[in-house]
This record gives sequence, structure tokens and C-alpha cells, in this order.
Amino acid sequence: MPVNLKGIKMTRSDDSSRSVGVALLFFIFIWKCLGTASATAQEVVANDVKLYPEKLDKNFHFIPVPYGNYEEVTGISVGLAPLVMFHPVAEDTLSPASVLGLFGMYAQNKSRMGMGFTQLFFNEDRWRLTAAFGQAQINYQFVMRHPDWEIIPYESGLNFGFLQVERRLFSRLYGGLTYYQTQYNTRIKSQEADAFSLTQVGIGMNLSLDKRPDFYYPRNGSLAQLNFYIHPEWMGNAKPVRILEMEFQQYFSLRNEQDVLVLRFYAGLKGGYISFNDQFILGDGNIRGYSTGAHRAHHLLTFQAEYRYNFHAKWGAVGFVEGATLFQAVDSRDNGQIFPSVGAGIRYEVWQKPRFTIGMDVAMGRQDGGLYLRIGTAF
Repeated sequence: MPVNLKGIKMTRSDDSSRSVGVALLFFIFIWKCLGTASATAQEVVANDVKLYPEKLDKNFHFIPVPYGNYEEVTGISVGLAPLVMFHPVAEDTLSPASVLGLFGMYAQNKSRMGMGFTQLFFNEDRWRLTAAFGQAQINYQFVMRHPDWEIIPYESGLNFGFLQVERRLFSRLYGGLTYYQTQYNTRIKSQEADAFSLTQVGIGMNLSLDKRPDFYYPRNGSLAQLNFYIHPEWMGNAKPVRILEMEFQQYFSLRNEQDVLVLRFYAGLKGGYISFNDQFILGDGNIRGYSTGAHRAHHLLTFQAEYRYNFHAKWGAVGFVEGATLFQAVDSRDNGQIFPSVGAGIRYEVWQKPRFTIGMDVAMGRQDGGLYLRIGTAF
């Protein structure tokens, strides 16, 4: 059956106001329940501002981190992510270590990606800068589940750039501005006529309340984030888009501060004219255990709980339970459904100060699954 991606490409999100209200109530409820539950950390305090106590044991660390992954659609992926951790100003003992890196990946289904990225911390962590740019060719699939189950393979080439600058406003509250641009060229492999191109330019504002005593491996504390992005027509976008993201993470120290229990809640809401490339894909960086691309929607809510068991000075293990629900899904039968997943993984510490880990996770979802190489913590 011929499929017209353009029929899916631009869809109006008419119930976004109601979904935003539900998500805000959800977010406020979680904040109230967990906002005061964090244990007190051993922290450096300067001018009544909590700052990160851990500093690199030397000013420069380099490690070429290998990358590996398996998903049903892409098959086996391999790559390399060389990272450098450093302090831009050696005398700045209060900022977390900055990161500069490259990432290259090639998958069994001929998907590929190359990118550069950095996260920099300045002036005793008063300023934070995050940037990324790259190019990718992703071979994926769209699953048409109604009236009949049909797998529609497509390829999407993209060029992207991202820049975010944050400033500490007071205490541990940060505010910032974001700019990003993405160019898509998407087509169904068997239907040349359905190819389309799209360029999106977005700007946004973000707030972040960061109460983690350690940026890279927090054992207690919390992180709350609120991001709002727009794709305005005056910046050359074909149609306006609004994106609201809310996230809350709570860390609990257990077993004499050896282990960590982490709870994470996320709400992503998209309004306006949502392109095919903009839809949430269940499992695409939000929860583990889903890799077939069978579930797409405009709005996504997720819950994740992960226990980090450190049984050795260098080695650890994780176990996790996750779940998600979708609203305004491409397949209306997905609306309000709970998609659970469960999994476990192994971790290895590559740096001690600050603590930085790599590892491998395996996860099973509902009739789906995935194998993931993890650089750093999951969240």
C-alpha cells in the first residue's frame, strides 16, 4: 500500500493545552512528594551557594570510549567517542570538570552519525555552555498498525547544531537561552515521490534547579528542569511549533553512601504543526527496551527508577524499571497505554575524580528490547 509521508508530516495538535495542564499537575505533584526527600550532602559552601567539591586529580584526562549498541531496526552499532575532561581555568576549583568530545557511529543497517560536542563550566560554575553539531544518515522505520500491520522503512539525512548558555541566577537556580537548527531530508525508500526536506530553526528558554552535590555521579540531591522552545515562522520555519519539557530527578544515597537509588520523571509536550521528524518515538532516548519505532506521538510522559549497586571500587551494576505513556499518538490505540520495561546493566569506573563510568545495559519492553552501551549515567 503506497504511503504518503506528507500526510503524516504536518498534523495539528489541538488538545495541547489540556495535555500541558495534566503534565503540569503531574510535575507539581512529584515535586511536592520528593522535593524535600534528599539526604544532606557533604558540600563546599561559598557565599551561601552549594558548589561541587570533586575536582580532577589532574587538569587533563583523555580516554577513547568505545561505543556499541543493538536495536532490532538498526542492528549492531559500533563506534568511538574520544573524550577530554579538563578545567578551562586551573585555579577554578569550584566548577565541575568541562568535557570536549567527538562521536562517530556506524550501524549494521548502514545508519551513520558523526558529531562534536562540549559542555563547559566557567567562573565558579556561574556560567554553563553546552554545544553540539553534526551530521547523520539514519535508516529507520515507520510502523503503520491500522488497519493492517505494515512496516515502512525510510531514511532521514540530517545536519544539526545546538547551543545553550546558562547563568546562575541565585543559589542553585540557573536560567538560560537556547538556539538550534536542524535540516532534514526524509524519504520512504521504495517511493521516491514521497521524499521531502525540512529546515527547522528553534529558540528557547530554560530553567534548572540543580541541587546535585556531584555533577557527574550524584549520590543525593535533585535536579528539576523546565524547557520551552518555539519554531517561529519569522525565523523561516514553514509552520509554528511549541515544545514544553519538564523533568525531575531525585537521588537517594543508600548502604552507607555506597549505592544510589534514582527516580526520574519526564513530560514532553508538543503543540502546533508537528512534523513527522518531530514526533516522539518511544524508546528513542526516553526509556530503554523499545527499539522498533512502533509507537509515535505528540506527547510523552515517562517514569524511571534505577538502583546503582557499587560492589567494587571500579565495578558496579544497575537494575531499572521504567514506564511511559503516550497522548495524541499516531495510532489512537496507544493513547493512555502504559508501556513498561525492565532491565539490568554493568558499570566500570574510568575516572575516579570526578567519578565517570561506562557500561552496558540490556532491557526488555512489551514485545521489544534493546542492548545499550552507556557513557556516563543514564540520568
